[in-house]
Amino acid sequence: MIDAPVTPPAAEPAPRSTSAVLGILGMLALVLIVVVGIVLGVSGRGDGAGADLAEEARSNRVQAVYLSNDNVYFGTLEGRSGDWVELRDAFFLRSGTPDAKDPEAVPTTEVVPANVQVGGDGNLVINAHEIVLVQNLAADSDIARTVEDARE
Repeated sequence: MIDAPVTPPAAEPAPRSTSAVLGILGMLALVLIVVVGIVLGVSGRGDGAGADLAEEARSNRVQAVYLSNDNVYFGTLEGRSGDWVELRDAFFLRSGTPDAKDPEAVPTTEVVPANVQVGGDGNLVINAHEIVLVQNLAADSDIARTVEDARE
């Protein structure tokens, strides 16, 4: 019969000094403070594109406002009040699907005033945290011209 090899008993770890333990705890506390500071700093700002909307938007131009829910509205951004901005004379795009039975039907897209869908005065108050992007449209773009024509 073959005996299994005998392994020597594991040596007990040397006791750590109090200063070494305090040093490790201090490093862990420092790492924790840095991580919490980063998390609070990022979540505290959390405005997305809404942070400096008043500065980014040109009041004499029509803006495209892209939201986090994939909706896009067009209009003129006004000043910010807390977490909210106002999009004056808001419009959105509506796509028309052609009749499947008509082979010559062409899909259409129209610019629709927001008050047609939701009523009200046509202005939207938007949570700035939901804004992903604001784009100033060229004055001669089709959408900007349509919005300007509808305002008159």
